[in-house]
Amino acid sequence: MRSTAGRSLWIDTHGHPQLGRPAAHSASVVVVSTHRGDWPRVRGYGGRVFGRAYGVHPWWCDTVESDATWFEDLEAFLREEPSAIVGEIGLDGLRGAQNKNLQSEGFE
Repeated sequence: MRSTAGRSLWIDTHGHPQLGRPAAHSASVVVVSTHRGDWPRVRGYGGRVFGRAYGVHPWWCDTVESDATWFEDLEAFLREEPSAIVGEIGLDGLRGAQNKNLQSEGFE
């Protein structure tokens, strides 16, 4: 939270407004991708954007398993938008362990 002229300014640092989930109570949002097919929507989102993040959410790690160029394409997105950060990324067991091993392999 920032304070400007005595007012609080809330920034949603983990939003997916490109998927129809707007940050209703925030002044702006970091638009975070969920998978490779989402990157163009993140780039094109024109709402109250504080920043953009490109990556692959652990739930969708299987979508890049057989894609030999996904990492190079991610690097290209980041070079084209130097203020962007990497995200989603990580390990997530909320949906169970169906792709736990695959998620772990992504960090090797």
